[in-house]
Amino acid sequence: MHSSDLKIQGTAYLKAKTIENRIVSVTSRHKNENIAGLQIADLIVSPIGRFILGKQNIYPSFGVIERKLRRDEKGAYKGVGLVVLPKK
Repeated sequence: MHSSDLKIQGTAYLKAKTIENRIVSVTSRHKNENIAGLQIADLIVSPIGRFILGKQNIYPSFGVIERKLRRDEKGAYKGVGLVVLPKK
């Protein structure tokens, strides 16, 4: 989903107008620019993506990330601290 889609459709959690008011711009950066914040984001997203896709988890950091996800009263994080969009 592209940011412009979010501004038009919104999500189950936020109205389109709220998103439109909060997202000023979205910029893509090339990976070879070596920006520290993007490297940290990649370290978090890669293990989560492999987990979601059912691929072998080669990142030991997923266990650390998984422990830090927000959970419901039963301790489940899927749909609470880990929301996959679009929902099937």
